[in-house]
Amino acid sequence: KGVVEWRDEALAFLGLTSPLEQNIYRYMVLDDRVHVDDQSALRAGLFKLHEQKIPLHIQVRMKSKTGPYLLMHLDGEVNAANQPMIFELRQELGSL
Repeated sequence: KGVVEWRDEALAFLGLTSPLEQNIYRYMVLDDRVHVDDQSALRAGLFKLHEQKIPLHIQVRMKSKTGPYLLMHLDGEVNAANQPMIFELRQELGSL
């Protein structure tokens, strides 16, 4: 497993906006807040990304600070120089 560093903007999607919250969650594991029913699909996609360099495009439910799960879209890729995986997280409309 590699180290994940969350940007402030991604943490803000989940309602983690205070400096203390962002410090606490800055290095959380990628699937820490992912709904249990979405974790196996996320892990399979991450494996394909890491081992086969197949870009990741997946929707997962992520737990927000206030409780409800938010539908998030996660894109990931490894660049040609095999540098660290870069992920983009964006919120889909509505919550679950």
